[in-house]
Formats: sequence, structure tokens, C-alpha cells
Amino acid sequence: MGNFDGFISFLETELGDQLRIARYHHDETHHLLIARRDVRDSRAEYVPKISSYLTESGEQTISVEDTFGLGAVHWSVARFDDALILRFYFQENTGVTVSMEPDADLDLLAFAERCADELEPIETLSPRF
Repeated sequence: MGNFDGFISFLETELGDQLRIARYHHDETHHLLIARRDVRDSRAEYVPKISSYLTESGEQTISVEDTFGLGAVHWSVARFDDALILRFYFQENTGVTVSMEPDADLDLLAFAERCADELEPIETLSPRF
């Protein structure tokens, strides 16, 4: 696992209280990078399910890339009632997930691209597929 200190600082600066959780996952190992206390405490029961989902969906990344034939998947977004989640893919079963408030005041595309830029030095430690 690379050093995420710079990325965590970037998230804190850009999102402030809108940041909910950021986590790194590799295979079945998951590391909490940062979490707002209220979110961490209220979401604890979901951690095993989320970890399992991230592992399973990471295994499907190659299939999605092959299906669409548009090249590599770099990041994706999901909008829920209570959160907006960005997933950044380093390699199969490896990446970073960032959860924020669903009404976060930001340009989502620009923010995601800046996140990807911040993660690039860390990603190079985990070559893609």
C-alpha cells in the first residue's frame, strides 16, 4: 500500500465536512484512509458487506472493459440517497473509494480528474492488470 497522506490532505481541503469516508482496497484487504466519526460509527455494520462488494466488483472490471471495448475503466461514480461514491481503479481488485455527501458543492468531473491526478503516483506502485 502506498503513502496516502497527500491524497487524504487533498480530500480534506477539497471536501471538508462533505467528505464521508475514503478507503483503499486490494483483493480482500481493506484499509480505512479517513472517515468522519459520525459516518464511521453509523456505518460500521455495513463494512463487511461493502468490503465483499468491492472485492467482487473489482473482479468484474476486466469483463466490463472487454464488453464495452472502450479501453480501461479508470473511475466510476454512484449516486445514492445518502452518499455520492467515486471509485478509482488501480488494477483488478485494487483501488480507492471516496464517499461524500450527495449534495457536495463541486464540479464532479473536475474533482474526479483531480483525485485521479493525486492518486497517480500511488497507482504506479500497483501496475494495472
